[in-house]
Amino acid sequence: SGVLQPGLFKLTGGEPLLHPDIMGCVGAVRRSGIAEKISVTTNGFLVKRAPLEFFRKIDRLTVSWYASAPLPETLLSW
Repeated sequence: SGVLQPGLFKLTGGEPLLHPDIMGCVGAVRRSGIAEKISVTTNGFLVKRAPLEFFRKIDRLTVSWYASAPLPETLLSW
């Protein structure tokens, strides 16, 4: 019999970058082998605080944007 294995595991929220052990969460997902790729969806406000290793450990980063709450220019200029 076959086993369902998703190609992508999404960490979403709330805001996943608020988690005090986001690196541990990403590591647990990677070690579990539940999916080939890891995606994190964030509102973007804490992206500048994330360690470089965070970006090395994930495969995709999605920044949610809502028209009623425009992104500040400072967030967009790295």
